[in-house]
Amino acid sequence: TLFQVDNKHPADFAVGATSVFGNNAVQGWINGATESVGVVVPIQTHSEDSTLFLGGYTDIQLKNLTRGVEWVTIGDQDSITQAGNEIFYRTIEEIEDSLIAKSVFVIKDHHFYEGIQKYDMYFAGWDDNDSVVVVTKEHGDKNATSPNQTSYRSLWGDYNKIKTLAGNGGKFMLINRAVSMVDALLLAKKWNNSHNINLSLNAYPDLRNKSGLGGVKLSLYWK
Repeated sequence: TLFQVDNKHPADFAVGATSVFGNNAVQGWINGATESVGVVVPIQTHSEDSTLFLGGYTDIQLKNLTRGVEWVTIGDQDSITQAGNEIFYRTIEEIEDSLIAKSVFVIKDHHFYEGIQKYDMYFAGWDDNDSVVVVTKEHGDKNATSPNQTSYRSLWGDYNKIKTLAGNGGKFMLINRAVSMVDALLLAKKWNNSHNINLSLNAYPDLRNKSGLGGVKLSLYWK
């Protein structure tokens, strides 16, 4: 009985071209119409490494460079049957299922954009964190900041002001609608048609107020 142990690792190699397939495929990009991805793998000849055949196999691994935790094996293994530049395929469903399970997703909501300018735990993510400046506040707390974070903090302050004004403007629009209904239904149609004095009710905005309302003006006009 002949018993062989394969302790010979394949020589290091670089994969060949990676191609995408599907409707309106654009090479180098995965889009909503991508159906599969093919990777060319150079397989050594039988004389170079006979142990690759009749039992050898390939794994295709990918890593999400922006959100990936580690390299991930995509799909099932492929058996090696012949030498040369062989192309191995993975479906987009296999790729998505495997990458999502090993990826970290940052939820970029309001709290994220507020936190990166507010809390030190996010400071290392700024691309100019090597230009750190330590700021000591009145109560003694120390915070790390950088030129880019400081600039962003200023933009965030402007955003908050605009957001507040926009919210107050929305409130004023509701109040103004209610005032207009009173003016149209009660004053214009009922009072003004039966009296010698016309009344007019108008609302005026002041977005610095929380309600957005600056005041209400009642005007009298003689016919």
